[in-house]
Amino acid sequence: MRTGQIALVIAGFGLAAGLGASLGSGFLANPALAASPRIAPPGSIATCDQFAVLQSVLGGPAYAKPREERAAHVASLTKQVDAEMAALRERMGKVTDRNSPEAKELQAKGQQLQAQLRQAKAEGDKIMEQGNLKEVEEAYRLVLDAAHTVAKREGYSYVIGSRSFPVAFVSQTLSGAFQEIYARPVIFSPDGVDITDLVFKELKVDRLPAPGAPQDPAKAQPAPAPTDPTKPAGK
Repeated sequence: MRTGQIALVIAGFGLAAGLGASLGSGFLANPALAASPRIAPPGSIATCDQFAVLQSVLGGPAYAKPREERAAHVASLTKQVDAEMAALRERMGKVTDRNSPEAKELQAKGQQLQAQLRQAKAEGDKIMEQGNLKEVEEAYRLVLDAAHTVAKREGYSYVIGSRSFPVAFVSQTLSGAFQEIYARPVIFSPDGVDITDLVFKELKVDRLPAPGAPQDPAKAQPAPAPTDPTKPAGK
């Protein structure tokens, strides 16, 4: 899963958050549910940028090798057909009469190979999708477990998943921007209630920059100092 694919997966959580909010309003309008409201017990609330943590877990080394192996397997599904297509195109290039029996035979073979190629690609797409879904489910469970551990240790009763501030949209489309808004249900909170960094520490995962976000100049590698050709090396 490349960085861009990871971003697409994370953006899907934002859309789901928006749909969940819409469905929630419908449930609250149900008279049967409204007649017997349940009051949540009091407790302190924390926030966690679950999207940033999930992205960093998925982009870490733990999933790099399985992802490469899956991509190699998917590529192998079309390798034989690609080779046959290349050989067929070479043969077709040598045929001068496009109406000859040989040409028609090669054209029929080409149509057959194209159908096989479409089927192989569809199978590969399914394998990639299922593999990506499995990784997201596993990684998200790790994020939830770490958030639970941190919340209990720090004395929080509730944790709300929300993008951290400040807001800096990385999407280049309006729909993408709205998905990023949906991913920020918390628009204000006191200082010190965001446990995102503690969750990163609990998971022992480094925070990756958001896909498409500009690099932080403070974290950029300094340029090497210019060398003076008049001085010997090491001086």
